[in-house]
Amino acid sequence: MREWNNIVVVIPQDVDVRSVLNKVSKLADIESNTVVNAIRVAYDASVEHFADDSESAGTLKRYLLDSEKLALERTIEATRLDFEHLECHSIWDESVSHGVLLAAEKLDADVIVKPMSAEPDRWPVRTPDDWNTLRGASVPVLLCGELSWSAKPGVLAAVDVSDEAHESLNVRILRQADGLARALNGSLSVISAYPSVALWSANPSIFNSYQSSLERAKSNAADAMASLLASVSMESMASQINEGKPEQVIQRAVEQQDAELLIIGNSGRTGVPGLLLGNTAEQLIFKTSIDLLCVP
Repeated sequence: MREWNNIVVVIPQDVDVRSVLNKVSKLADIESNTVVNAIRVAYDASVEHFADDSESAGTLKRYLLDSEKLALERTIEATRLDFEHLECHSIWDESVSHGVLLAAEKLDADVIVKPMSAEPDRWPVRTPDDWNTLRGASVPVLLCGELSWSAKPGVLAAVDVSDEAHESLNVRILRQADGLARALNGSLSVISAYPSVALWSANPSIFNSYQSSLERAKSNAADAMASLLASVSMESMASQINEGKPEQVIQRAVEQQDAELLIIGNSGRTGVPGLLLGNTAEQLIFKTSIDLLCVP
């Protein structure tokens, strides 16, 4: 696992972040001298009314940023003793996700932690800001829900062994997952899916061919999983390979294993950076109800 010596945690207004800060404190304990940077993105369109008066606009902007920083410090005051190094920052940006990404780059973050938004009768909610943060981040992003981790949380790592192009991403996912599971004293399992083979006819000869193709696909996936685990010295790790669409296979595994943290990859950062997350990640972002770590 890459060391997380610098954690950026986003603290929105009017959101109960006690659970998120509790999780951040556990992450901060993984490495000594970890710095936690709590940030809040602020913006007020009324400042634009002073476009012709830069001095007044600057004064108002500084006042608003100072007020937000003070409010942020009050929000985390009760948990400050849980952190060895905790700093607060207020960021001016019209877009929350853009402000978060700029702050993470400026602060040289190793990971971004962001609470998911909450709405009545609907939890979690991945907002456009969550989505755009995941799209644009060059470091892992952890989206946290309101439930605290148990003493031994279940960690589920989802990899794609069907595509050799994802090999290096799979390795990064497993190393992050293994490091987190060890640090949190949790359990780790690995899941992957292999595609279904279409059965086009009830003709016996075609059925036999179908069965053969299905067994070959499963065998190839099993071999690829074994090779992947061996490459990171995790041969004894519990793993599953199931037939079906990846997002459905992974979601079933989350429910069956009662996992608390799902780790997936952002496979869309090839080509045009952040253009898309990859179909599986896109589906899981909105379907899974547990904490989600997205690894670029």
